[in-house]
Order: sequence, then structure tokens, then C-alpha cells
Amino acid sequence: MRIWVDADSCPRKIRSYVLRRANELQLPIFFVANRAVPLDENALINKKASRKMIVCDASSESADNYIAAHAEKYDMIITRDIPLAFRLVQNNLCVLNDRGTSYTKESVAKRLADRNYNMQLAQIGLGGKERNAYGGKEFNAFVRCFDKEIMRLIQDDSHSRCYELS
Repeated sequence: MRIWVDADSCPRKIRSYVLRRANELQLPIFFVANRAVPLDENALINKKASRKMIVCDASSESADNYIAAHAEKYDMIITRDIPLAFRLVQNNLCVLNDRGTSYTKESVAKRLADRNYNMQLAQIGLGGKERNAYGGKEFNAFVRCFDKEIMRLIQDDSHSRCYELS
């Protein structure tokens, strides 16, 4: 079980929180991006915790493709990228965004359709650039979602290991 962070657009506060929680839970964490992204080393209790910054080439989907190729059952992926979330959820992986949404096949399909529709509107000049602020409310929703989903994954993974030993 591992945690993957699509780090290109992940807020620093989220990166720090996830790094700290992965460290507490002794889970490996991978930050994947097209550039080096700073990590808050002060968030670590155990400086030897398994964490890695993976810098992919500069092509537009190289980080997404890396995550999609390496994520496995019982891994968690954190991303804002709706097309990437769609790809991962189709493979039954746990995917959440930085605002506390844990995607299902239905919810991510709707999000992708909405995103594509809004992009079409913007291309013909009918859509505006809507920027939603990221603050305490969004961070708290993420923390609740992350903690709930990571505990579920840990439990599911441990159950599967018990059955493998039987």
C-alpha cells in the first residue's frame, strides 16, 4: 500500500499533511511531477520514512502516465486532474482530490463530462475562468476524507493479506 500525489498542482498544505500522515502510518509516499516540488521536511517525525520525489519529463501527461502505470490495488492517489482521476477510478483505485472528494466511477464520469462541457464553452467564448479559493474549509474536508479513506484501505489491505495466508 502506497500513497501517490500528483504534485504539480497539489497545495503545499496538502503535501505537508499527507507527508506527515504517511510518516505516522509508515506508508511509502511518492510525489510525482514535471518539476521538483518542495516538500516540508519539518512534517516528518521519522527522517528515514519512505518518501520519494519523482520528476518526470516535461511532456504534458508524463507525470499522469507514470502514476497510472505504477499505482496498484490498495494504493491511494491524490490529484486535481479529472482525466487522470477517471483513468485511475476505472481501474478500481482509490482517488481523491485536494478538496475532500473521493471519486467513484459515477462521480468522476460526471465531473469529466462537466469539465469537457465547460472547456467547450470556454473555447467558443461563453465560459469564464472560474477560480475557487482554497482555504480552511476545503483543507478540513480533505483531512476528513483522507483519514477515512486511508483507514479503509489499510483495513481492506490487511484483510486481503489474512485471506492470502489462509
